[in-house]
Amino acid sequence: MGLTLLVGAPEGGVPLWTALLGAGSAVFYGANVLSSKAAARAYSPLEITSLHSPISAIAVLATFGGASFPPAPGASLWICAAGALLCGLCATVLFNQGLRRIPAQAASALTYLEPLIAATVGAVAFGERLGALGALGAALILASGVWIVLERGPVAPRHDPR
Repeated sequence: MGLTLLVGAPEGGVPLWTALLGAGSAVFYGANVLSSKAAARAYSPLEITSLHSPISAIAVLATFGGASFPPAPGASLWICAAGALLCGLCATVLFNQGLRRIPAQAASALTYLEPLIAATVGAVAFGERLGALGALGAALILASGVWIVLERGPVAPRHDPR
């Protein structure tokens, strides 16, 4: 509910393909979290992060061919490279490092902060309007994340003395 209120529907409604692609992305991201959690038993966070790179490169080349190569070097290419290093590599390594220490459920819940941060950056840096419902959605997302992180694990059953 919080995510729905935060993101809201565009004026023309939500396109079906956008909704389907978003749902597919969520399924694959969930699989990624669980796979990374399992891989953390045998690999370092940097190794886990680098394992998907060759597969991703092959998939992009197979899909887009020569159009997947960047244009001639320039300032925009260096900005993209810096973003990939900071937001891609560093963030993913830190996420995998944290995933070694907390349950996958808590990590998945904390990823809901991503759209909240994106909405905040959009409002602050690009002047996008959040609105009252968006602020309510942001509060719901934060409250849900705190609730999940602070929630106790399953209580062990008591032994019946009979």
